[in-house]
Amino acid sequence: PHLRVEMMQQIPQVANYLVQDCQMNTAMSDYILPTVLKSLTDPCLEVRKITQATLIVMLMKDLISTEDIRDQICEVLTEMSKPDCSEETRCEAVFIMAKISQQIEEEIAQNHLLPQFELLCNDECSQMRKTCAENIGDICNAIGNSKTEEILLPIFIKLCNDEIWGVRKACADNIMAVSFAVSLQLRHNVLASVAVKLLQDKAKWVRMGAYKSLGQFIFSFVDSEDNAFTNNVATTDLAKKILPDLDLENHQSIGGIATIDPIDTGSITGSLSGQLLFPWQDGNNQVANNSLGNFALKSVDDIVNQLALMTVDSNGETENVYFSVKKNRSRASSMNSTVSASPIPISIPLAKNGDQTTEQDVIPQVLLDNYLAMVNPEVIEKVDPQLPYYCAYNLPAVTLALGKGYWHYLKRAYASLAINSQSKVRRTLAHSIIDMALILGIEITIKDLVPVFHEFMQDSKEEVRMGVLKHLNEFIQLLPYQIQIQYLPLLKNFIPSYTSSNWRMRFDFIEQLISLSGLYPAAELYTFICPVSLNLAADLTASVRKQANLLICHLMEKLRKFSDLTLWDSFCQEIITTFGKHPHWLRRQVYTHLCQSLLDSHSESPEDFAVRFLPCLLELASDQVPNVRLGVARTLSQTISKIDFYLHPPENHPFNQAGLTSTLANLANDPDADVQYYATVFLN
Repeated sequence: PHLRVEMMQQIPQVANYLVQDCQMNTAMSDYILPTVLKSLTDPCLEVRKITQATLIVMLMKDLISTEDIRDQICEVLTEMSKPDCSEETRCEAVFIMAKISQQIEEEIAQNHLLPQFELLCNDECSQMRKTCAENIGDICNAIGNSKTEEILLPIFIKLCNDEIWGVRKACADNIMAVSFAVSLQLRHNVLASVAVKLLQDKAKWVRMGAYKSLGQFIFSFVDSEDNAFTNNVATTDLAKKILPDLDLENHQSIGGIATIDPIDTGSITGSLSGQLLFPWQDGNNQVANNSLGNFALKSVDDIVNQLALMTVDSNGETENVYFSVKKNRSRASSMNSTVSASPIPISIPLAKNGDQTTEQDVIPQVLLDNYLAMVNPEVIEKVDPQLPYYCAYNLPAVTLALGKGYWHYLKRAYASLAINSQSKVRRTLAHSIIDMALILGIEITIKDLVPVFHEFMQDSKEEVRMGVLKHLNEFIQLLPYQIQIQYLPLLKNFIPSYTSSNWRMRFDFIEQLISLSGLYPAAELYTFICPVSLNLAADLTASVRKQANLLICHLMEKLRKFSDLTLWDSFCQEIITTFGKHPHWLRRQVYTHLCQSLLDSHSESPEDFAVRFLPCLLELASDQVPNVRLGVARTLSQTISKIDFYLHPPENHPFNQAGLTSTLANLANDPDADVQYYATVFLN
């Protein structure tokens, strides 16, 4: 089997060379494709998996003709799915049908895959029906709206009522994919009631699957024509951004459904400052290598991406082709042609939001009530402790579907999630808060998101603060200056402890500070950000120190641009005192690196540098620690030696060229060989 695995791994590259470069199309029809199709029934699982991936990659790269797809691939899949084959083979045939349907013409999918898939959905084998339910979304996406509504929607409803709970759970997991393939009216009329029935299913696993996918299903009700946010962002990209594939374990659930009052006449600000206290107030695709590893432990999609990455084009360059949908037939794209269908008005109680009285007819109210119930302690206790996490994970999608005009339905749930005791719930909200701000607009952001963001910045869990850190600059930039200024005091203690395990967080923090420094005037930069930059420049991790040097250079540039240079002068003195005159050798070495960065980034002019920083740098040439002297020699050799000012200084400038020459002569005779090398380079 290892030989067959290795052979299948090489086939996409061979096929690409023969078909694209040599124009040997018959090689695909007569030799390569029959070999690949034969391996689909190999007794070894690893061989079958990589064969499936190989077939998909060749379809993605248009290496297989339409005739071969129709006459060979579809015929083989039909044979594999016949009753006389094993159950495992038949289920794999359905999986392959779903995957290749994304890469072939709609007509072929309708005429050659749909009839067989329809038969298999009504198969006596429960495992076969379950597999069909798991893959029905891809088939719906491939055959188009009309065929989905005519043929597959009734089948899907039948599967949702299947006597086997595993089939019903598969339907609950894939209801969003089916929803995107039908009209908006059918979503309201048909699928909404189907979803409610799954939420009330007698089997606990079905209820859990329905709750987990509820937010994603609600997202399918978004109207891209009326929603201003989706007019600026492609719906498909937005769906991928807000609803990436969940990889969550199954959890137990017990009991039925309860609802909470979704209306909160107060603001989140009031909730946070009132009885809803935060619990902490008491105190990972791109594959970068060609190693495929164990195929039995990988999904076919992962193998497809790796094989595509390994395939080279006619110029000998690697093509970054990842598993995608051809013909622009994404699940979300079908929504664009159906959003004009009028939703069915739903009578609900009026919601009061301050002086406004509004009712929503975007989402069936029963779905929204069940979604909001996911933060109700009684429901969490009866169903599953993970419900708040599912709710938080899908909250941006639900908010986008509902629209900012109906935010008052969601903000009480948002406040509850923000104080949830599970750190992963707060972490999820922290990562998505920038998306929420873009959806809701500045007014709601200031009123309801800023207090939450403020608390997340001081959260006791580092993973929550990391979520805030990823979009720190983006979020603060959205706010008016009077609020932006309030975050400056929090930056000093944003990372309370510097440890070897969180150095990446400090690295990202520096990048955010560089961006934030453009928002504030000199006085605020000097008071709040400059001290933080000096602490980070003394970090124990070299990568952090190097990045902090860039921050200091950036701050020096900002301070120099203001008319009053007092703060700039004070900062220069602090740098010399903190690093150049420090008793610890590592700080003095940092000073040599910082001097080099200041000149390389042009943050300091050669004239000013010669007066302020160079004297201290030359003093360090006689330091007792070789690494410090090496830093001096490297700065002189790599940077100062290339600046004309130091080679030919003007007569009226106080720069002492003789002192520089004397220092270099001493370094050229240094007992350390590396120091000698750099000093000699300068002299030569």
